[in-house]
Amino acid sequence: MNNKFLNRFRKIETIKATFLIFIPLILISASGETRESISDYIYSDVRDLFVGLLSFAAAMFIYNGVVNNKWYNIALGFSLVAISLTPHYDLPIMHYASAGLFFLGSIVVMIFYSSAKQRIYKIIAGFFIILAMSLHFVFDTFSLLIAEWIGLIPISLHFILETNNKID
Repeated sequence: MNNKFLNRFRKIETIKATFLIFIPLILISASGETRESISDYIYSDVRDLFVGLLSFAAAMFIYNGVVNNKWYNIALGFSLVAISLTPHYDLPIMHYASAGLFFLGSIVVMIFYSSAKQRIYKIIAGFFIILAMSLHFVFDTFSLLIAEWIGLIPISLHFILETNNKID
């Protein structure tokens, strides 16, 4: 690939990953309400937007996986597709298994597909995802929406930094 194309590709990937961080804000703004979780927007007036946003995020992971030969990003992308296709009240087992695969899979990818030199930083990022989920599920400190939003931040930052060759 030539440099011009590669730089354009990196910019597009960075924009898409940054967009991932703002999915909750987009849903809140579009619906005018804050729901219990990101997935709960499937039961709102903005359900099509919810499916579109998750599809966009899924496409980002799948495309990155295909272009860069990273099977794990393809799996993470398909887990996002499954989340949008399995509403949590109607198909809870499939929905939560897919969500768990996305968040836990992202942690595993960050940690195990990194150099030993950078692994500590990725363990810390994974810790924040687990901490956010624990603060919701174990201690009921805040809504699942907030926990998911906190969890999306290290995942998105990892994707952005990796795309721009700042981390491995």
